[in-house]
Amino acid sequence: IGQPALISAIREFLNENSIQPPPYATIIDLKGKILAKAAAGDRFLIEELFNKVVTYQVGITDAVYESQPNGEYKITLDLAGQKLYTTELGKQDFANLDLPVTIALKDATGKEIYRQKHSLPQKETTLELTVDKLPTTAAIDPDYVLPSAFLHNNIKSIRQTK
Repeated sequence: IGQPALISAIREFLNENSIQPPPYATIIDLKGKILAKAAAGDRFLIEELFNKVVTYQVGITDAVYESQPNGEYKITLDLAGQKLYTTELGKQDFANLDLPVTIALKDATGKEIYRQKHSLPQKETTLELTVDKLPTTAAIDPDYVLPSAFLHNNIKSIRQTK
């Protein structure tokens, strides 16, 4: 929902509930304030994050580039992404990742040359991008927005196609 809307919802919650006799406000009340500030498309994710134990597993399994005759670079990323629901006694159920995830490319100086959200409709997805500068690294969820226990393959060096 964005930081300003989230902060506004938290402030509203605190202003209404900071000095209050019993019954005290609960996390359900906070969730209601956040939902009230959220766009319709964000409400499902907020409900899910408040009501279930959800983690995400995203990664880059391969990243290659190919120089194009026009001076651009074709980047091919093999991506993996899934949602994990933890249920009773630590059992995990897997589901498709049904939200867009940020993909970023950086050049050799560390400057970001590409950043955009993409959907990963399957557990494994190949994404092809064209950029005008040579990237050296690719990242999925570069800001670590998604709660994940698997961060070891979020960033990958991009190698030249053989």
